[in-house]
Amino acid sequence: MIDIVFSVGNLAIVCTLFLFLSGSQSCLKIIKSKSVGDISSMPFLTAFINCVIVFLYGVLIKNYQIIIINAIGLNIEIVYIIIFLFYAPNKKKIVHQTIFLMILILTIGFYSFIYEPNSKISSKYVGFMGSISSIIMFGSPLASLKNVMMSKSTESLSFCLCVANLSCSLLWSIYGILLKDKFIYIPNIVGSLLSFAQVSLFAKFPAQSVNTRSKLKTDDSEL
Repeated sequence: MIDIVFSVGNLAIVCTLFLFLSGSQSCLKIIKSKSVGDISSMPFLTAFINCVIVFLYGVLIKNYQIIIINAIGLNIEIVYIIIFLFYAPNKKKIVHQTIFLMILILTIGFYSFIYEPNSKISSKYVGFMGSISSIIMFGSPLASLKNVMMSKSTESLSFCLCVANLSCSLLWSIYGILLKDKFIYIPNIVGSLLSFAQVSLFAKFPAQSVNTRSKLKTDDSEL
């Protein structure tokens, strides 16, 4: 049983690492254009706060698989935030958001390790906050649903990324169920449902091919 939990955890770590690194595409786009364009800082900020809270939860319950992947994740997200901040036109807003997150993190850390020394009690509160932050992080890509519905095309979505997100959520759900940890499996089951909703959009609104788009433009010009 322990071997199964360990194996599922390792698969989830690999899948999660892929998701963390997927943000590099947006950052490379920002660096290349020297502008953040229409890219939002929220996915980076929500992923960062989620990594920190879940990292603290991993420390409290002494789960090294959770500690390792979230330690890697929060460092990756810090790099993304720095790149975004460097090219953002409204740096003041990003700085204020970052300061707010740091105060929140310090408050959670103070409560977890100083104010409430009983790790069993503090882990419940931190686990609950981690569940909320995970659900918010999973829900952040749904902002693109408006564009999909209006254009009736999934061009703005990455099919591979959506499938990876679904796979990742399912793996962590199984991992949490095996450990009987509701703070792991509940947010990831919600994440699985949200990810499945995104993947299902590709069946309903398939992305248009280059030839189809060209044909539509030609038809419009003829009209």
